[in-house]
Amino acid sequence: MSNRMPRKIWFFTLALTGLLCAHRPDTAWSKPVTSAFNITPFLSCIDVNDTTGAITAYFGYESFESAEVTILVGGENRFLPPPSNRQQPAVFYPGLHERAFRITYPVSNLVWLFNGFGVTVTPGSPRCTPPPVVADIVPFVESVTVSDATATATFGYQNAASNTITIAAGSPHNRLSRTANQNQPTQFLPGLQRNVFTTTFPASEALYWMVQGLPALAVPGTCPTITVRVR
Repeated sequence: MSNRMPRKIWFFTLALTGLLCAHRPDTAWSKPVTSAFNITPFLSCIDVNDTTGAITAYFGYESFESAEVTILVGGENRFLPPPSNRQQPAVFYPGLHERAFRITYPVSNLVWLFNGFGVTVTPGSPRCTPPPVVADIVPFVESVTVSDATATATFGYQNAASNTITIAAGSPHNRLSRTANQNQPTQFLPGLQRNVFTTTFPASEALYWMVQGLPALAVPGTCPTITVRVR
């Protein structure tokens, strides 16, 4: 992973979390007796900063439930050592989601306690190959409108890099949930970009746009909430 650290990066943290579908991991899992839902968490891979030694762990899950499930941060969705809340998702969608979220931490071991499972990360965990793309781009939802059975979502993004970044539409790092390529941008200009593109989808569903592992989730009937913070 790149060691470049911009002096000031603006990030948009979404109130809702969307997730990225990818290929099935090789590890087979069984449902423990203590799990409340048929959802299996796993560690996808880790990336290690050779300069600082910090570990970035990429977590995923596979849900065999027929609908989305909410498991709030707490006893069945927490991390050890503290803090238990490391911005992991609380909404879990059906299907396989290999890199649902990531955590960067300076300690040598980390455990995600989720739904009766314990997913342990160590410096010897499998490395990401190739290394994941640095997430300079943060997508967000501008608005969601509904007309009859059709919803329309408008998206924007923030590019913290000082240069334009190119990511092919439909690739794992620039895709939408219903159809990977829906005319989203492939050239990401520096800075804050508002009202970048609009797409439609059934009003009975939700739609997410995933860029560099970060989701922007559009849910009909809700008002997008965007919080800005400095890192």
